[in-house]
Amino acid sequence: MNIIILHCHYRRGGVTQVVENHVAALTAALPEANLFLVSGPRVDGLSDSTTSRAQVVCIDGLDYDTLHDDQTSDNANQRGHRLADQIHHALASRDVDPLDTDCQTILHWHNHSLGKNVAIPVAIDQLTERYQYSQLLQIHDFAEDFRPTNLSELAAASESDAADPLAAFNRFCYPSRQGIHYATLTSGDAALLQKLGLPENQIHCLPNNVTLGDQATQSRSAAKEKVGQAIGVSGDFQWFLYPIRGIRRKNLGETLLLSQLSSDQAYFAITLPPTTKIEADSYERWKAIAKVHAPRTVFDAGTFPAISFHDNIAASDCILSTSVAEGFGMAYLEPWLADRGVVARDLPGVTQDFRRSGLALDRFYQSVDIPGSGKWITQCQARTTAARQQAWRQVPPPILQGSGSRRHGANTEGAKAEGAKAASTIDFATLTTGDQIDVIMRIDRDPLFKRRVQDANQSLLDWLQPDFEASALRHNQQIVRQYYGQQGCSDRLLQAYRELALSAPGKRSQRIDINWGVSLANVISQHRTYFPCRTESTIVDCDDASNCDMPSTWNRAVIENRSELLPIETEQPAKLTSLTDIRAVIFDIYGTLIVSGSGDVGSANEQDRGQAISQAITATGMSLGTGSMPTIDALQQQIRQSNQDRQSDQVPKPEVEIVDCWRQTLDQCGITQYSARQVNQLAAYYESLANPTWPMPGAATLLKSLGQTGLKLGIVSNAQGFTLDLIEEIAGDFGCDSVFDLNLCVFSNRYRQAKPGPRLFDVLCDELSRQQIAPHQAIYVGNDRLNDVWAANQAGLRTAWFVGDRRSMRDRADDARMQGLQQDLVITDLMQLQQCLNE
Repeated sequence: MNIIILHCHYRRGGVTQVVENHVAALTAALPEANLFLVSGPRVDGLSDSTTSRAQVVCIDGLDYDTLHDDQTSDNANQRGHRLADQIHHALASRDVDPLDTDCQTILHWHNHSLGKNVAIPVAIDQLTERYQYSQLLQIHDFAEDFRPTNLSELAAASESDAADPLAAFNRFCYPSRQGIHYATLTSGDAALLQKLGLPENQIHCLPNNVTLGDQATQSRSAAKEKVGQAIGVSGDFQWFLYPIRGIRRKNLGETLLLSQLSSDQAYFAITLPPTTKIEADSYERWKAIAKVHAPRTVFDAGTFPAISFHDNIAASDCILSTSVAEGFGMAYLEPWLADRGVVARDLPGVTQDFRRSGLALDRFYQSVDIPGSGKWITQCQARTTAARQQAWRQVPPPILQGSGSRRHGANTEGAKAEGAKAASTIDFATLTTGDQIDVIMRIDRDPLFKRRVQDANQSLLDWLQPDFEASALRHNQQIVRQYYGQQGCSDRLLQAYRELALSAPGKRSQRIDINWGVSLANVISQHRTYFPCRTESTIVDCDDASNCDMPSTWNRAVIENRSELLPIETEQPAKLTSLTDIRAVIFDIYGTLIVSGSGDVGSANEQDRGQAISQAITATGMSLGTGSMPTIDALQQQIRQSNQDRQSDQVPKPEVEIVDCWRQTLDQCGITQYSARQVNQLAAYYESLANPTWPMPGAATLLKSLGQTGLKLGIVSNAQGFTLDLIEEIAGDFGCDSVFDLNLCVFSNRYRQAKPGPRLFDVLCDELSRQQIAPHQAIYVGNDRLNDVWAANQAGLRTAWFVGDRRSMRDRADDARMQGLQQDLVITDLMQLQQCLNE
């Protein structure tokens, strides 16, 4: 028997591994068979063991369209005819005769219809029509499954100008003759081909052979010690391994998110980087974001010197998968052979077969729920819908036939379930990448939001803690070996070959009459959820893999747009006295450590603010599109509405997250094409124009001097994300965390409550208590008698009213709460504070 296995290339990857497993199985089952591996010239992924068992035949025209040497202007039909001739003659020169009944020949193709080489479907049709080959077409991935670029290439190659473009497309991609059978990895994919109209008796389900190879025997502790040395971590830690090449559909943002939500001893490892540019750009973007916001996410763990794949497996506490799309799901099965359990996002189209075989997948999760307001969730859903529509825009409408008409492409039951909880949460994986980045950034800066996300996903986080029971590991290991081992897969593959060889002798080229009126893209979109990370074509906030525009640079406008701004003297006299038993000094920012041109964060006159918006929009490169220029009234309305929505007895003084308000304002004005970077830059740039700042004279010197005395320094401030850049600038080369105790730094945007409400000082006092510092042992320094002096006094702190700048000094004389209010100090120069504390 001649068995010819064909693919565009045999580089390292999923299809190549499947082919190698097939070769091993066929060699064991049919030792006399002649095996050939036919592909383009890229065959470096084949092992020596495989090449010793099969002849390798390279044909240039088989490689990807972007790589093969055929640069003529011939269309897909002409190229396909030529490719069929090349394949036939290459096989004939090796004594392969498709008409030899004594030595049957099978051509076994992998991923013929993915669109990587649009001449292949034509060649397949010709090989059966003209040369009478029996062929098995094994589909790992559908171009119709949210791969719009591949789908558009196939659409262009088919007779898109035919009277019935959809029928022409289907006929082109799925040759239908008596001598052509199909194979899929899952029963769900087999059902798709049946819906298309292909005969059920010509469709075979061939799940992959699962093997983990020879493993060195070592204990988890020994392996974890090696891994710990490689990543610079000692002591006890958890190692959650995601053993994949980090392409877009692997949903790496969710891996970062889980690392943020887990304990400080938990490390989440992604093993390999991608190789193609767009995938590498995406990977490097996530890598850079993780460095800033999710530092316990380890990238390139499979490339560490002296750490093998089996070392990583042995060190792991469990195997993780956040992937949103899999052809088969090998990573769901292999770990059980290594006595490791799996925690993974559930993909029912894949896992339903595993469960039917008896596997217990008790720690597979349906979603990672992100809590939010109904308005925010609706806006996120709108951006996801826009991303889906943008992705499909390149595909001719007849090929889609209503593809994506349902919300998020979910099936009816899924849509109902999602709709039922839409008012309170949204699945992280259904967010656009920009929105995912926003969530990750917010979790990093907002402990209350982080707690809410943890609470919403407690079951999943619990699954990451205890080891899997030995009985569960043994049960699943037995199922994998029994159903997905080499023998079972070999039996199914040989049965498919037999049925193909015996079907329609002498009538292989006879066409099968099919209606071809079904759009697989439409069918898939109604039954599978759309995940935007799969179709991201412009990598958000990453110019290239070596120059990633990171969140740490988004707010630089508040520094770069500054010019010297000196305080204006007031007539308020100083009141200085010596204070004892002070162990902590807590500062306000705007008007105290920083000269504020407009007196406080977010305040300026109407005309200046209107001009600032226009300038900021221009500076960020944001396109208005069909929208209108935002106005200060629109922004203020969003701020007022946000505060009204949150105000209550428990939240007497709400605070906004200004970036969210800007995003809502942009959406309201019809501006939808912007990135997370741009909206953050817009907020910072506008603030730099509407409220110019400069370090208060003496601020840096005072902080350095106080720090050297051993006093704890902290901040309580009505502030936004860009305020941190201003603080870093004052801290200078020492860095903010070297000057301030970050546990004593409390910012209003993180807690969504502002001064003079009690929440910020409650948080501060809780931390002071933890450090065994009583409230009266701390002094608070601020420029506003209500927001600073009164609010701190209510919490039991001593107070210093800073009156060194007329712009920001607030005496609040008309507020009843000022009656009888006394402050411990009144200072006109910051350095006076050191004098009072040192005496």
